[in-house]
Amino acid sequence: MDMKKYDICGHEVALLSQPDVWSPHSAVEMTTYLVEAGYLRGLENRRVLDMGTGSGVIGILCGLLGAKSVALSDLSRSSVEQASKNAESNGVAARCVESDRFGGFDKGEDEYDLIICNPPVQPWLHTDPDRLLERASAADWNESSQDGRLLLDALIEESAAYLSKNSALITSCLTRHGHRKTIRLLDKH
Repeated sequence: MDMKKYDICGHEVALLSQPDVWSPHSAVEMTTYLVEAGYLRGLENRRVLDMGTGSGVIGILCGLLGAKSVALSDLSRSSVEQASKNAESNGVAARCVESDRFGGFDKGEDEYDLIICNPPVQPWLHTDPDRLLERASAADWNESSQDGRLLLDALIEESAAYLSKNSALITSCLTRHGHRKTIRLLDKH
């Protein structure tokens, strides 16, 4: 595993990388934008869940910005292990959870002020749906169901059960997945 340092708006984040964990580059880009646009201000005393964490960079930065608590969650065991090591090496205490969407969390007990996610977006190209946990490369972990919306839809449909009052959900999505469908789901939930 290689260690690489990233500067995210004046915060140095050191991250391990390995072939079967999604590269942090897109999450670094997303996080940089969120900091610069002010979306990650006022994290003090806020509980943050980074779902689909990959390397852990989003949740780790939230911890460095003062979040009260950070949870890092991913379906990939390798990602959870790497995110745990990355959090520790950056001095961020984090609960690391191997979870298929919200399956590893308890409604009513696990509550967050911010759920943030840079979800996998590709339709299944190489992944055998019957062997989801047997993905050989990081690129395979960017595949998410027949239409690429599995995590995005679950995030929108289920996150309210895990969000506190006056909380926020931040995610990324691609227009090719159907902007109107995403807006309809957000309006409904």
